[in-house]
Amino acid sequence: MSRVCAAVGVMSAFVAGLGSGPAATAPVPVCVPPAGPAVAVAAVTAPFELRLADGTLVRVAAVGLATPGEGEAAAAAVLRDLVSDRAVRLDAAPAQVDRYGRRVTRVAAIDGTELGERLVALGVALVGPAPRDVADGPCRARLLAIEAAARVARRGLWADATFALDAADDPLIVTRAGRYVIVEGRVVGLGKAGRTRYLNFGRRWSLDFTATIAESEGAWPRGWGIAPDALAGSRVRVRGWLEADDGGLVRLGRPEDLERPDGPAPR
Repeated sequence: MSRVCAAVGVMSAFVAGLGSGPAATAPVPVCVPPAGPAVAVAAVTAPFELRLADGTLVRVAAVGLATPGEGEAAAAAVLRDLVSDRAVRLDAAPAQVDRYGRRVTRVAAIDGTELGERLVALGVALVGPAPRDVADGPCRARLLAIEAAARVARRGLWADATFALDAADDPLIVTRAGRYVIVEGRVVGLGKAGRTRYLNFGRRWSLDFTATIAESEGAWPRGWGIAPDALAGSRVRVRGWLEADDGGLVRLGRPEDLERPDGPAPR
C-alpha cells in the first residue's frame, strides 16, 4: 500500500479522541481552535498551503516535513479531504507573513477540526517551526503530544522507522544537513563559549552531534525551566534545522525545541 493510500485510509478511520487509547503517551493539552469568520477556499496549492477565494495564500502554521518531497503527496491529499467543504476558519490573532507572501496561521475546518493537528495526528506531518503565538502555550504543547501519539502508533510516515526521528549517535546524521530534524540522544557533556551553551552528544565534539542554546545577555535564557547543568546525562529530544557543522548541529531557539522523554519538558 502506498503512503498516500495509507494516510487517507487512516483518515477515514481516525477517532477524534486524540488524548485516549493505547497510542496516547500523555494527556493532550487543550487548545482552542481558530474561530474566525468562515472564508472560502479556492484550492489546495501545496502540502500545507491553501489559496483562498480572494487570492490570499495561507500556510498552515507549525507543521512541516523533514525533507522536501518526502510525503508531500500524502499531506496534500489529506488537506484536500479536510477542506472538502471549501471553507475554513483562520486564527483571529495577527498572522505572520513569510517570505513567499503567505499568511502563516492556524487553520480550522468549519466543523472545528484544526488542520495542523489532524495532519500531525495522521502522521503526514511533523511539528515544525511556528510563529511565536503558536510556539508559546498549550497549542504547541498539544501538537507535540499529538505527534508523540502518532509516532508511537506508527501512523502514516511514522510507519517507516527511518522517518524523522534521528539518533544523536548516528555517525551519518551530518549527511542529512538541510533537513528539519528531530534528534534523540543522551547529553554526555556541556560546554560554553561566549553566549552560547553547547549540549554535546558525544565525547568528540568536533565529530559528534551537538545542539546549542544562545544565552540572553550572558545569562541562561528564561523560560527553559531547567538549569543547564541538569541536562548533563539526560536523554533529550531536540528539533530544528540540521547544519553541516562538525558532526551535525541544531540551534535551539525556544524551550519547545527541547523535550525530555524521561522527565518534565522545559517550560
